[in-house]
Amino acid sequence: MTQILSNRSIHLARDISSADLLGGVVLTKSLLKTLSSVRKSALEQVNDNAFAIVGPYGSGKSTTALLLYHYLCGTLQGDVQKKLDNLNIVKLPSKSRYNKAFVLVGDNTSLNESIKEAFGIAQEQSLIPWLEDELKKGSRIAIFIDEMGKYLEYAAEFPNEGDVYVLQQIAELAARSAGNLLLVTIRHQGLMAYVSKLPTTYLNEWKKIQGRFSDLIHINSVDESIKIIYDRLEALGITS
Repeated sequence: MTQILSNRSIHLARDISSADLLGGVVLTKSLLKTLSSVRKSALEQVNDNAFAIVGPYGSGKSTTALLLYHYLCGTLQGDVQKKLDNLNIVKLPSKSRYNKAFVLVGDNTSLNESIKEAFGIAQEQSLIPWLEDELKKGSRIAIFIDEMGKYLEYAAEFPNEGDVYVLQQIAELAARSAGNLLLVTIRHQGLMAYVSKLPTTYLNEWKKIQGRFSDLIHINSVDESIKIIYDRLEALGITS
């Protein structure tokens, strides 16, 4: 059941600057588990810095990503941060926040080209050296990719374009970045479901990539779903 916060569902790219949309967020177990896992990477400089939020339509994945974005950048509104404080999830210290955060929403096109466009770099420029240079300059970079499945479907249809290797390189760079590069993808099903029709050679490459990500399963309990619905109805003034 979706975490409805307004009259429309969350569109991550469109709503990314609207931290106020999180004012009525229900802190579900899935959301808190995701936040805690990513927070650990931001604070403890571990190698686990590539995540996949996986769950069915309407499970609140984009809402979780919106909260995660503002938490990592230090831009959460005070009332939401207070809810987290009460759960011992305190605000990130300044040195652990991400000063560069990029958001993409999947489309039937090349992931490599879309990332370059989001970063504002020329298509002929190599992506990984650019990221390495930014990290050497002291940047902390967070990359959010919603609707990742659309990019995966495109990559499966056009395997020769090399998106599989780009995704692998970003995940590997994140793993050795001491938490300075964070990659968060959002999809509806397991990675292999998108590429299952590929020849064995390509499938083996995708299996390597799957191992680079920590899957965070996003499913709400019945009680959480009921609370989300009730809170929304109450906000509309139609509860008795």
